Amino acid sequence: MADEIIIQTQGLVKNYGSVHAVVGLNLAIRKGEVFGLLGPNGAGKTTTTLMLLGLTAPTAGTAQIAGLDCVRNPVEIKKIAGYLPDNVGFYSDMTGRENLRFTGRLNGLGGQELETRIDGLLARVNMTTSVRPPARMPSCRPRSCRNTSIPTSPKRIDGMPVSVSVANSMTRTSRLLTAYSVR
Repeated sequence: MADEIIIQTQGLVKNYGSVHAVVGLNLAIRKGEVFGLLGPNGAGKTTTTLMLLGLTAPTAGTAQIAGLDCVRNPVEIKKIAGYLPDNVGFYSDMTGRENLRFTGRLNGLGGQELETRIDGLLARVNMTTSVRPPARMPSCRPRSCRNTSIPTSPKRIDGMPVSVSVANSMTRTSRLLTAYSVR
């Protein structure tokens, strides 16, 4: 099972007119491996991620996640791959929990299953007591943080602590988490 290839690309190419964003990318990432795309702006990291998630089609080549073709099966890909972009797009008038509930409903979850998933995700990122204020307000103060290793001013994405953003990306039953440009 550890030899199972979870992400595979063969000759992956993406052109935007005369700009060659990705040129002949071949990857074979096995289950359980941690893999990162590093490079300067314009190196093709975001474009590769978008092709893997079925959000843009390659010009040439193939991409698969868990044996699913990323172009032909984008809905199935999104069911198993969580994505954490650098701009999540939280609604500033909603609490962290409300944002997670909204994302969960967009992904077909509801009722007690969704509430249980939210509780589990918030516990997993040690934010069970600090997602109540609206997203635009500070949501982690020394007395409200369960985990003392969380700083009083955590790194924020769209006004929310990064840990809530991570939970948001795992709202689905993700077998794969793709994080992009978390600074």
